Amino acid sequence: RSSDPKLAVEPGAEVKRGDVLGYAGETGRANGPHLHWVMYVNGVNVNPAQWVKLQACAKPRRGR
Repeated sequence: RSSDPKLAVEPGAEVKRGDVLGYAGETGRANGPHLHWVMYVNGVNVNPAQWVKLQACAKPRRGR
């Protein structure tokens, strides 16, 4: 599920290391680009931090 639905894989698809899951976006009342996702291992919803390295995206520079 994404705030701006640009998914790169179908829900339920098996993915491997390096696969792109989706693209960040923002609509409505969002405070910034983001992507909602969940991870299941053997059918069990798990904390993705146990399985993947998570890191924040760089903040874009805004010219004034």
